[in-house]
Amino acid sequence: MIKPLPNILRGKRYGSNKKTSGHYKRKQILYSEIKGNYLISISNPKSIEVFDLCKHKLLNVLTPNDAGVKKISFTYNYSFLLAFCINNTLVVWNFHEPKALFHIENLVDDNVLFAKNRFFLCVDVNNKVVVADLNTGKINLLSKKAMILFDLKRKIRLK
Repeated sequence: MIKPLPNILRGKRYGSNKKTSGHYKRKQILYSEIKGNYLISISNPKSIEVFDLCKHKLLNVLTPNDAGVKKISFTYNYSFLLAFCINNTLVVWNFHEPKALFHIENLVDDNVLFAKNRFFLCVDVNNKVVVADLNTGKINLLSKKAMILFDLKRKIRLK
């Protein structure tokens, strides 16, 4: 059975008289992606909404501190965790909790590496390497040499 689009995704109602009371203002959706059972949309351009397609309800709304979302560089999904880069800020978000796990600012978008088997997220930040453990939420800084060794170990394990 196909369900209608929920009111939350349609936009806010406007109008106080009988002619316009049931109408919705359209949201400007900049980016949307379906990851598993979730619809991630960036709209307004100030909010990021995660909508559960199975339960048919809005899970979370994340509003960045910036003036608006200018770009999304990547998204990464593992079960209930989502990581995305907004305006050079990395956000790691748990779907089952009403908040982001952590933010890392001032990223370089070009050098983003993932080690999926260890649930680590490695991001190159101004010649420093940030290793964020998605399970515990701890953040560690490594040098370039440590990052090269980490990458070599990952390639050896994949073979």
